Amino acid sequence: MLTGQILLRAGLPAEASARAAYIAERWGGADREEAMELWKSVPAEKRVSEILVDRPLPTDVVVAEGMLKSVSCKDQSFVVTLDSDGKLLTLHRQGFPVGFSDTLWVGGAHFTPCLHFNGLRAAAHYKVRADKSYSGDLVSIGFRDNLSPAAKSATADVGAH
Repeated sequence: MLTGQILLRAGLPAEASARAAYIAERWGGADREEAMELWKSVPAEKRVSEILVDRPLPTDVVVAEGMLKSVSCKDQSFVVTLDSDGKLLTLHRQGFPVGFSDTLWVGGAHFTPCLHFNGLRAAAHYKVRADKSYSGDLVSIGFRDNLSPAAKSATADVGAH
């Protein structure tokens, strides 16, 4: 994925879309979602791969994207607060249904979803609670590593030359 992001920012959208398609066709979960995000960011006329289709979600699952405000872990209890377009969502789960960008991984013995994720972009799949004591029951969450705004603005400069 990181190679695909670099290719896109280096003005090589066809190569970036090929990387994204390769990943999306072979992996699931957070990896596929991140690949689909990259693939969709390439203008359609510059994609070299076949059309990729989003996989349908169960009808009771909602997807929210935003910035992670907090993570709380106690024993197997996992609670996240996500700012999704100015709306704070509090999502609960027993266990850790986490996926993450390869650039966030620091080794199996060192990774924990309970630390160092505040301020990252995340995509959460959850089921809305009927009793409204909190926003919903988390099905899965994928943390994303973002390029800095300076790197994004450099993309326009690379593409212009």
